[in-house]
Amino acid sequence: MSTTIDDLPRPDVWGWIRSHQRCVIFATIAFQMIVLSSMIVQHGYTLFTGDSILLRVIPVDPRDPLRGDYVILRYPFSNLWPQGYGHWDESRIGSEVFVTLEPDSDGKHWNGSMASWTRPATGRFIRGKVRNSW
Repeated sequence: MSTTIDDLPRPDVWGWIRSHQRCVIFATIAFQMIVLSSMIVQHGYTLFTGDSILLRVIPVDPRDPLRGDYVILRYPFSNLWPQGYGHWDESRIGSEVFVTLEPDSDGKHWNGSMASWTRPATGRFIRGKVRNSW
């Protein structure tokens, strides 16, 4: 006599879930809380472990007739180009650029001193991306 797959006992998954309903609901809620908490911790890690650096900003006209009032900030080092790239090069859109920071004379603020395509080995710097010619 041969045994077919229909003759084998099947586990009653739905019956098990119904009998452990509280545990399943608790595990589902715990999993969602862990995922959401990890997302918060991942993005907040830099805020908790990093240093605060004050930069001087250049305000840009924040009024737009279609979008209303909002804030656009520029920095004095926004127009720094890495050495050897004094002109606009469209092939660099999306590239990472690193600006080395040095303390200002007032001791509170920081200024961008030099831009580079490679990450500085030491010192404080800001990592950015090239977006457009401005």
